[in-house]
Amino acid sequence: MRRLATIASLLLMLMIGSIGLAQAAQPAQRIISLAPNTTAIVQELGLGQEIVGVSQFDEVFAKEKGVPMVGGIVDPSVEAIVGLKPSWVVGHADGSAPPYVAHLTNAGIQVALCSIPDLAHLKTCIETLATKLGAGEQGDHLLSRMAPLFEAPDDAWKTGPRTVLLVGDSPLMATTRNSFTAAVARLAGLRPIPEGDGPDYATLSPEAIAELKPDIIVSLVHSHGGGKQHLEESLRVASATFEWVVLSPDDLLQPGPRLLAGFEQLKTVVAKGNPVSAATPSTPSNAPILLFYGLLLLTSFLCVWRAVVASVQSERRFWSALALGFFLLEFLVLLAFVVAPDRIGIWAVLGRADPYATRFVVESTFPRILLAILVGGGLGICGAALQGLLKNPLADPYVLGISGGAAAGGMVATYLALWFGLAGLPSYGVRAIGALIGSLLVTAVLVWAILRRGVRQTERIILLGVALNILAAAVITVVHAVVNPMDSKILLLWLMGALTYLPPGLLLPCVALVLMTICAVIVCRQARALNLLALGEEGAMGAGLDPRRLLWTLLIVCALMTSICGALAGLVGFVGLIGPHIVRLVAGTDNRLVLPLSGLFGASLLLICDILTRVLRSPLGTELPVGAVMAVVGAPVLVFLLIRMGRNDAF
Repeated sequence: MRRLATIASLLLMLMIGSIGLAQAAQPAQRIISLAPNTTAIVQELGLGQEIVGVSQFDEVFAKEKGVPMVGGIVDPSVEAIVGLKPSWVVGHADGSAPPYVAHLTNAGIQVALCSIPDLAHLKTCIETLATKLGAGEQGDHLLSRMAPLFEAPDDAWKTGPRTVLLVGDSPLMATTRNSFTAAVARLAGLRPIPEGDGPDYATLSPEAIAELKPDIIVSLVHSHGGGKQHLEESLRVASATFEWVVLSPDDLLQPGPRLLAGFEQLKTVVAKGNPVSAATPSTPSNAPILLFYGLLLLTSFLCVWRAVVASVQSERRFWSALALGFFLLEFLVLLAFVVAPDRIGIWAVLGRADPYATRFVVESTFPRILLAILVGGGLGICGAALQGLLKNPLADPYVLGISGGAAAGGMVATYLALWFGLAGLPSYGVRAIGALIGSLLVTAVLVWAILRRGVRQTERIILLGVALNILAAAVITVVHAVVNPMDSKILLLWLMGALTYLPPGLLLPCVALVLMTICAVIVCRQARALNLLALGEEGAMGAGLDPRRLLWTLLIVCALMTSICGALAGLVGFVGLIGPHIVRLVAGTDNRLVLPLSGLFGASLLLICDILTRVLRSPLGTELPVGAVMAVVGAPVLVFLLIRMGRNDAF
């Protein structure tokens, strides 16, 4: 009996041990994935049902599976993760481990992070996750399926078609040769351009894409950016011949198992052979368009001129300064046409050698130059008007928070459009509406504080503007924190300012021209009133001026002009500060002269910066935001001007 009992106990122990080993070999039961690519890998390993939490960038998975989101990729909520009691947390990390790893390890949670800068590391990541999650067999099967991608030759791209891989449309953004997507395209036999070293993504304009002369353009743009039809039309204006291919961004922008599908699709594109050529159009007759455009420009010029002449009768100093401003602006406009690439430059148009060059200059280059004039001139006039109204040399739409309100409104409107899935709305239209609402809200607060709460001191008004700017910056930060990385980068570039957001054509520039002309006329007609206000509020009232009406009139008109500028070019600073100060150093403090000349010099400043962005595009491999260039150029100039004005008391 003792022997039977011993044998039975041994058999029982063996059964318990085998059950324990079987349980130990089972996959982990609760997994939190902090990156979309690791979520895709875990799903391919057959463990998708074990995921109990994801990052905020896995919104689609979270909605489909009904699992909670626990924060961002690099800054998740540790409390939310620990509350879900996971056995494994998997995610992405570049370089050293993020701070949350130590907190999770102290809580007894196992963490597996992958760095995937190239395909070799993707293979290693799959092997690591499969081993740690107890899915070795599924991992081997996944690697065998992806073998065509991992084992593809890496030299076929040298003779392949030149290909632009677009990942954004507002502004245009393309991958560079350092990106993960470009590496997959090279394995498929494509030659990604631009080829310069630099960041993974380059910001381009239609003019820059035309200069690259692509054979194929692959659109990896989400449908919410204004429509792929508009995007293709923008590029057809710039380049005569290319094959247009639309692929899912999820198949090529995330380093995960779905890259195999994107790789096969790119190989299909290469296998088609020669790109499809767009039908060469007959040389377009642009005479009616240019005639209408010229008449509209002439009408706008005459309206502003009439408003200026109504303020100033005949003063030699005025006419000399005005002539100088016009000559400078005309010279910069000619220079802006000349710096275009030869194939789509003004010389090709004059020679009528390329119909696409004529179309591009009429629908893209000319509107871009006009936008620079409208935005720079509008901000210059606004800055001069606000400085005269508040009698403070630091007043401008940026400092008073009006530009910040426009930026915050545009950001919130774009986020709401993404949130509600309004794919049919163009992104520039959404931002324009948001910018208008945001700037008007800030203006309403300023008018309320000044007229209803008796805030009269300009120092307090400036402080109020600083507070509104802080609030706008907080709103912008919140939006950046909740949108996905690609949309965040696009919105950030919009905040930096650019002149390439609008689609080709003359309709939107014409509408902007009419609105800005009306606003400029209203502001310029207040030049005498601003001169009276400079004598003091009591003296102005004695001369029959209503300071309260002047204040809310100029604030509302300047808010409207600022919102239009924000919708056209994003957030551009320093123009409203530098332009008026230059004018006051040259021509004095008479607002009858300061207002129009500030518009001319503001337009000239922004044109100079736009020309610089186009000149620097080739050596840098990307087109810099014009707002950033304006800040780099404007900050030292403003410091110098303020020092000079401090000596001469020019304000």
